[in-house]
Amino acid sequence: MCIDSFFILYVCSNAGQAEKLVSVSKLENYEDKAIGFSIDYDADKLTREMGDFGSFVFRRASAEGMPSLGITAGPYPSGTTLKDTAGLVSSALPKMIPDCLIHNVINQQLIELKDGSKANYFEIIMNVGESELISAFVTAQKNDRLIVLGAADNQDESMENLMTMVKSLRLDVKVDEAAMMARGFGKDGKFVRTNSPAFTLNYPNPD
Repeated sequence: MCIDSFFILYVCSNAGQAEKLVSVSKLENYEDKAIGFSIDYDADKLTREMGDFGSFVFRRASAEGMPSLGITAGPYPSGTTLKDTAGLVSSALPKMIPDCLIHNVINQQLIELKDGSKANYFEIIMNVGESELISAFVTAQKNDRLIVLGAADNQDESMENLMTMVKSLRLDVKVDEAAMMARGFGKDGKFVRTNSPAFTLNYPNPD
């Protein structure tokens, strides 16, 4: 299995171009009825809309490239507990990103989102080449889908800002079935392989 790593690769390639994010000054809500989620993101900083790519259903970045945020949706890996998703994500990154070294997975905790949904929160400290990065993730399950929301920035920026954005995830948005099928689902609501650019998220087997 393999992980679509475009979001992380994009983050890493722009790691040296960040401006300091002092505070999340303006949170703007984004709602996706095809997948059934909503999030709040820093609209003052994340001004660049990047569009769908692979398993990504929402991506934003600053004009300089950092900070950056992305959310993916894909089939939930069979036999994987919610707590295990932190290891799944962290073990996938070095397999997909050249010169990626994971320093630590820290502050992992099972949390309850604002809508009452269960989620796994964790932070990853890593470097790619000479770039030291911090990142915050929330993973959650909705029906047969694994939802992964991640935000990253340079190591001297604010983890609190990243945490605020990823913990804003809500899964209580009613799914529009017509929009869902148009984005790559079958009529029964399950993931199918189509020409849609979305819903291709898988993970590598551990060595």
